[in-house]
Amino acid sequence: MKEGSFPVSPQNRSSVTLRVNGSEHVLNPEHLTLPLLHTLRGLGFTSCKEGCGEGECGACAVVLRSASAQGSPYTPLNACLTLTGSVVDYDVLTAEGLHQHPVQSAMVNFNGSQCGYCTPGFVMSMFSEYYRERPFDLEAISGNLCRCTGYRAIRDAALSLPAPEQDAFSQLAVPEVQTLAADRFYRPTSLRDALLWLNQNPDARVLAGGTDAIVEYNQRDVRPERYLDVNLIPELNALLRTETGHRVGAAVTLSELESIVPEQLKKDWLDRYASRLIRNRATLGGSLVTASPIGDAAPLLLALDASVAIATLDGEKKVSLSEFFTGYRATLLKPGELLQAIEFADFPQTLHFFKVTKRHHDDISSVAIALDIQQNQGVISSARIGLGGVAATPIRAREAEERMVGKKPLDALKDALDILEATLHPISDHRASSEYRKQVTLKIIGHYFEEHLGVMA
Repeated sequence: MKEGSFPVSPQNRSSVTLRVNGSEHVLNPEHLTLPLLHTLRGLGFTSCKEGCGEGECGACAVVLRSASAQGSPYTPLNACLTLTGSVVDYDVLTAEGLHQHPVQSAMVNFNGSQCGYCTPGFVMSMFSEYYRERPFDLEAISGNLCRCTGYRAIRDAALSLPAPEQDAFSQLAVPEVQTLAADRFYRPTSLRDALLWLNQNPDARVLAGGTDAIVEYNQRDVRPERYLDVNLIPELNALLRTETGHRVGAAVTLSELESIVPEQLKKDWLDRYASRLIRNRATLGGSLVTASPIGDAAPLLLALDASVAIATLDGEKKVSLSEFFTGYRATLLKPGELLQAIEFADFPQTLHFFKVTKRHHDDISSVAIALDIQQNQGVISSARIGLGGVAATPIRAREAEERMVGKKPLDALKDALDILEATLHPISDHRASSEYRKQVTLKIIGHYFEEHLGVMA
């Protein structure tokens, strides 16, 4: 099979269309690898706008006719962080398609628009939430920014919305999404087809949510020759209960994870993980494959002693997550392999997550720490510490963990802090200095012992 060819050639399409607000638009092949925002604006749907190009402002928000993790029949997303090819076969809705919808009317009646630049994005996030089971959750608009600071009127408009009535939008059928094969973009529905194509095109960029890959496109002009979209592969979308915990497909979104995460951990971890618009696209697997030393997923999963399943043409292989990261933004994945799933035990009540940032919401960590330290009869029986932002990769503090076990909590804490003081060597950058990162890490661990183990640090 030559490079660029597809293992399922009968399903290749002679033409591709994008359905926007109920109308079909024929796409050129190059449209598939453009951000959806560029394609929509090129088609004349200029209500969605680029404010940041990295998903922070929500000015580009649109919705797909696809059930959301929150229970709405619509999923809002950032058009600037979504490739056009990824939404072919879906119904895409923009503000132009809503007409005099109750959400639009509420924004008018409560004077929720000032300069108007952000308004369509707010409207689309509110539109999705409008069709969800009541009451309205203001978290739905957490990914939208108003630079005119007109939030009170926008909040009032959102909270005024009545229960949804049966209308054309509530009755819109769920689309049938199929394999899409083009010269530079392939979206298979079979894991084996994906692996066959990836082995023929090892330099292709694997795309799940795309919230990291498309930032590189927008901000650093990174233009991969080909993309492999894995969103339709069943094995990568499975969220399964196992005998001891969970198996989460690599393409499961962060929003979908909410169904299995305990409430307090959801508040401390997921709710501070970007915004809902981003979490609706960002995937657990993608967060690990990017191998960022300051990602929020890895420290928590390391503290859960997670393992990863890697798909190859020869079958599945499993490795510990702590062995998966091999260097700065580097992993064990070889060309032609895919991260298939992440496996971890149930969330223990002793597991807690801490994130230090310059602002509380939607910000990149300076330090991220997950701690699970358990005691039995007055001594530490097990300890797991996952750290982000203190090394070139996310790490387990294994030496400190081992020194804790079998000791009284105060002695265990002193030993752990001594070891970490000597062994941690974070970098300094624009977010935080090396010394700040180290001292914050030590203080958080001391706080955990004081709060949850009754030890005065």
